[in-house]
Amino acid sequence: MSNPAGTADRRLARLFADPPPEYAPTAFWFWNEPLDVKWLRWQVRELAAKGVRGFFIHGRNGIPREEYFAPIWWRGVRAVVEEGRRVGSCAWLYDELGWPSGSAGGRVAARGREYQQHYLECVLDGERLPPDAEFVARAQLPDGRSLLFVERRTGGIDALNPKVVDAFIKETHERYFERFGKDFGGLIPGIFTDEPSMRVFALRTKEMKVAWSPILPEEFRLRCGYDLLEHLPCLFFDVGEYPAVRNDFYRTVAELFREAYGRQIYDWCDRHRLACTGHYEYEGPLRMQIQCLGATMPLYRYMHIPGLDQLARWRVVHERRETLVLTKQVTSVAEQTGKPRALCEAFGVGGWDFPPRELRWMADWLFLLGINLLSPHGYYSSVAGERKRDAPPDQFWRQPWWPISKPYHDHCARLCAALSEGRSTARVLIIHPVTSAWVDHRPQEHSGRGDWEEDPLGLFFNRVCEAVLEAHHEFHLGDDAILAEFGKAHGKRLVVGQCAYDAVVLPPMRNLGKATAELLVRFVKQGGTLLRLRPTPALHWKPGEGEPPLVEGRERGQLNAVLLRTPRPRRTDEDLQIAWLLRRLAQAAPRFAHIATRPAVLARRINLSVREITPSSRLVFLLNASREPRMATVSFAGRWRVERWLPATGERLPMLASQPARRQTTSLSLSFAPQESVLLYLRRGAALKARSSASVRRRKQLLLSLNEGWQAAPEARNILLLDRCRYREQTQSGHSRWHPETPVFVLRRERRQGSPAPALVEFTFHVEAGAAAAPLALAIEEPHRFRISLNERAVPIPRRAAFFLDRARKILPLPAAQPGRNVLTLEVLHNDAPLEDVYLLGRFAVRRHGHGWGLTPLAARITLGDWCPQGFPFFTGPLSYRTRFQLPRAPSQPVYLELGEVREGCSVYVNGTHAGDLLWPPFQLEVERLLRRGQNDLEVVVYGTLRNLLGPHYAKNEDQRGGFGNQDFEPTTGYHRPHRLRPLGLLGPVRLRS
Repeated sequence: MSNPAGTADRRLARLFADPPPEYAPTAFWFWNEPLDVKWLRWQVRELAAKGVRGFFIHGRNGIPREEYFAPIWWRGVRAVVEEGRRVGSCAWLYDELGWPSGSAGGRVAARGREYQQHYLECVLDGERLPPDAEFVARAQLPDGRSLLFVERRTGGIDALNPKVVDAFIKETHERYFERFGKDFGGLIPGIFTDEPSMRVFALRTKEMKVAWSPILPEEFRLRCGYDLLEHLPCLFFDVGEYPAVRNDFYRTVAELFREAYGRQIYDWCDRHRLACTGHYEYEGPLRMQIQCLGATMPLYRYMHIPGLDQLARWRVVHERRETLVLTKQVTSVAEQTGKPRALCEAFGVGGWDFPPRELRWMADWLFLLGINLLSPHGYYSSVAGERKRDAPPDQFWRQPWWPISKPYHDHCARLCAALSEGRSTARVLIIHPVTSAWVDHRPQEHSGRGDWEEDPLGLFFNRVCEAVLEAHHEFHLGDDAILAEFGKAHGKRLVVGQCAYDAVVLPPMRNLGKATAELLVRFVKQGGTLLRLRPTPALHWKPGEGEPPLVEGRERGQLNAVLLRTPRPRRTDEDLQIAWLLRRLAQAAPRFAHIATRPAVLARRINLSVREITPSSRLVFLLNASREPRMATVSFAGRWRVERWLPATGERLPMLASQPARRQTTSLSLSFAPQESVLLYLRRGAALKARSSASVRRRKQLLLSLNEGWQAAPEARNILLLDRCRYREQTQSGHSRWHPETPVFVLRRERRQGSPAPALVEFTFHVEAGAAAAPLALAIEEPHRFRISLNERAVPIPRRAAFFLDRARKILPLPAAQPGRNVLTLEVLHNDAPLEDVYLLGRFAVRRHGHGWGLTPLAARITLGDWCPQGFPFFTGPLSYRTRFQLPRAPSQPVYLELGEVREGCSVYVNGTHAGDLLWPPFQLEVERLLRRGQNDLEVVVYGTLRNLLGPHYAKNEDQRGGFGNQDFEPTTGYHRPHRLRPLGLLGPVRLRS
């Protein structure tokens, strides 16, 4: 008779050792240039070779619109599907040209007014009406002001109307099924829908606009029992029965959007064995999800693999609360409704300074919160022209560290596979406040900046979630629609689908859904623990608001009487309320794990999640969320044998742990490098206590310090960035005067604003006499659109030229440079010639010369440290560091090579043998098997990033930015200062320890 528990553990071990392709990072792959089938096939092979064994086919800016769903499109899709079959990769579909999804490349909206997206605008009587406005209703406010309500349209689709979404399905999904249906559910696992929503108006302005559809008034009457048109002022002003009207309005539009778009596509995919995945627009902040979606969490009910996008690099640090709630919305519904996978499209707009350590850190943060399908944004077919500024970074073959990227991709694949197994151990449920936010929402009142709304209710809710996480309680969020379908009170536990909770937290709420209120009443009556928080002063609610909350925007005294008897803190101060909550949770939902640090406050920055594989085994994932190393003692309830699993390599190491005789606990010490994660496998039994266990990074004895005697040399040609030029325009009488030197992006911006293309562009650089003989090459985009000369000597364009970074950027041999000032001239032959920076390539060093740069001979020696000031400011790598050292005897015990700081990744060779690739701290390897008595050779090949080459070079507050848009690459001020560069290279210190 089989042992189910043993089978589950064996399956977990197999998945971790060799994860199938569906768990590997799945590229958000940009088809952003004219399609070339041979080139597409090569990209599939290259992705698979580095561990990216899946891809979403994403038609994006740069592909000619006429190629979408044309014969060349279908040939390209068929080619990559077949190449995926050959190399063992999953070929995922994407349902749109660009985004947002729903228009089928514009074909749906082109069907006419009925299919186009609508919105309702409130206009003060007397204001000029927009020319496309269609009268809906007129009303008067109590203060005498008259209002007009008009319907307007845009080029999107009416996503509230099932007929319109059905047209989108026929235009897109059905056409894929006709050609590739036999591979649905296998080689083609699913289809991605991207940022659909029901809004078309600006989210960051004070506009009086709400979602609308011609079908909405009748649907509202059928669902709510009264005429919406008689109560339209309530949507914008606090008049009449506005809480009830707003509750009914946003519940109705949320239901219509969910039924028309989410459920219809989900049902079609379900019938055709295709997983529906992707993400919706602005899922996170309360104001934005109200305007775009009505409510976010119920939409995940109708996705086979619910997903989100979590873009940018710094949000884990600077907007951590937003990322926490945003991700928990998805993963809570996935766990509650029994969906084994949850997706995140990650990293886009993070900029070119997004090295592997940061990618892994952000990925680990998402994995900790329950994501187990990673779609990195993005992998660019082309970075020519504007594409290099289209939401970078590109993580594909042009990244300098791409050749050693497989450990990073394997790390992600193994974690996704392992953390997909078992079930969540969350015992705390926090009620989501979106129904409360409905009754407070006035669309014209926007107080945020960018994507962030300074909403006191959302901020406190986020802070509560963060405090619960940092106290090491696992939790989920509870949404009214999900609770209505899946919630029930079972004894003293509240059950939501496949999850059960010992304690429920109710944040300040002005309004509850009827299903939630009734469920909480039953839960409390059966003895369940409901912890109710008070309105904080920052909410500025009137006395008594939220105490008790309304139900569906209306007074429901009988329900609220029960809720009012539940415990709540005495004070309204946020800090005191959170402290009270954590004390109560410690009693009501005891934690499985306890983390101790010195000082104790640092334990909050080590987060964890626990998955129950079987009743006798657990997976514990821990993450140091700080940029500092940490030491911690981690204790688990029960007696466990512990292994550490290494996702980058698949190794499984036994761990030392202590088990006090009189206590049912297991404790171990862990050392975390900055941003490091640790995966532990626990199985019931006695802990390993042998001295030989590979438990902790204990302090090691210094054998040798290797900070002197290094020889370093670049393994690729050095680069001089030429991004400043002077230019002349073409006039009727000839050329205009020369304009002063300015960054190339200024020309580009002026041309976008209507200025004519320059006729002549001139770059200058200085060459020292010793460097003049070095052969030079020019890397330039679309050189056939220019007539090029160096010092008035013509530069021929070979018929077949190699390329640099992109197939459009050709490498042209240059005539010999001359000592002193050199002038590179581009005569523009075509008005659409790309105005992009150009690069000089060669064996030279780059030094500052006056206000610009000059070429000098390569230095005789490059030392440890930043390679930028040593003649390589724009170099991306690789650069090889070599040294020799003596050992008096062959090592008889473990020896570790510690490299200190490396920017950003490296390959290590000891005595000519590859010892390993390192992409993140701690940059250390065990090397005793490769060492020998006497002389030893050590080589460290370091790979940088594209940041110093591609910028942004003049962005303000770069370290504090969540994302990078075109305004960062093309600032309007501040570009007269020198380039801002990031340190790259082997920074050290380098040591051998035993």
